[in-house]
Amino acid sequence: QEEKDYLNNVACYKNLLGESNFGTLLSGILNRERSFLDFMYAIDDLFYLLYTQIPEDRRDEYQLNSLYDHLKLTTIFAYILYYGDNFHILKFDIAGIQKFIFDIKSKKAAKILRGRSLFVQILNEIINFEIIKNLDLIPQLILSSFGGNSIILLPDNEEIIKKLDLLLLKWKKFLLTSFGLTLRNNDYRKGYLLNKENISMIF
Repeated sequence: QEEKDYLNNVACYKNLLGESNFGTLLSGILNRERSFLDFMYAIDDLFYLLYTQIPEDRRDEYQLNSLYDHLKLTTIFAYILYYGDNFHILKFDIAGIQKFIFDIKSKKAAKILRGRSLFVQILNEIINFEIIKNLDLIPQLILSSFGGNSIILLPDNEEIIKKLDLLLLKWKKFLLTSFGLTLRNNDYRKGYLLNKENISMIF
């Protein structure tokens, strides 16, 4: 029975990774003219679609990590190590969103509430995208993005940190003057050595 299960798994993987499935999707991405950032977003979406339901190691029946998570982490570590042995962590949140979302005096409060909640999430994603684009990073470095909060890993590069200083300052002024919101962030200049202990702290 184990041999039959093994052969069945092999057949499933061959079908999934074959030209009719993965090959067709990948060639569609490669044949389009796009920027490197667009390419990385497209690859990330493709891998998420194909590999989130596949465990990282089929030999372990209790394995909870997906193959997509494994590929994403490998990409993150390779990118950071390209710059050196250290990395930085950017954490930011949009403060004041509770008042912004719930301070509604209207008969259409339910619709406005849903609209403002969606607005905050979209605003969060726009800030993430601007950081990735303007700092020439890859989208895989975004570890978390939800409800006005984000966690992004940064390589150890002074030029990237300086660009981030200016970008966050711009967004802080914009959010405060336009919506009365405050963008708060941690001390992302603090560096961490890429080792098992610090990796466990994040993941």
